[in-house]
Amino acid sequence: MEVNFDLVIGSEDYTVDMQSGLETMHGVSDSTRLISEVILTNKVSNKKTHRSDIRTSLKKTFKGSYGQVYSIETYSKESTKKLREVGKDIFAELMAYFLAEAVYQESSELSQKAKDILAKIPASTINKLLQRLREPLREIHKVNKAFNYPITIRYRPKVNQQPILLQKFDKR
Repeated sequence: MEVNFDLVIGSEDYTVDMQSGLETMHGVSDSTRLISEVILTNKVSNKKTHRSDIRTSLKKTFKGSYGQVYSIETYSKESTKKLREVGKDIFAELMAYFLAEAVYQESSELSQKAKDILAKIPASTINKLLQRLREPLREIHKVNKAFNYPITIRYRPKVNQQPILLQKFDKR
């Protein structure tokens, strides 16, 4: 099972410096994976490998700024079952919540289902997640710091629906 997202680097000429772009994408991948693991397993792993039960996968690019579609994918029965229980929309809502919390921003009001799931995650796990997110979030800002392009992470609910903004990163 997978949940689709996209990363948009707001460059004016639809290109981006490769090194900075790769570092930014690496930060997005690690942030997404860390948050996903907490939502689906209530744990923060210390390592990521190609054998992890929850991984990010690059998909396709798209026109307009520099955009890259990616997904979070589950590879174990337990993670897939939990993702089905949570639901893709609530999963994205919690992803936005943790991204906002990690950069000390006010998050949107959570739905009751999202609040219920959040309440089941131990505070120590949430604190560890927020600490672990600091490094990937520094990487997300590489393009922004070097070229002043905004970075946007969006949830892609369905093929015919507009993406939903989860977080925008800029110089602030």
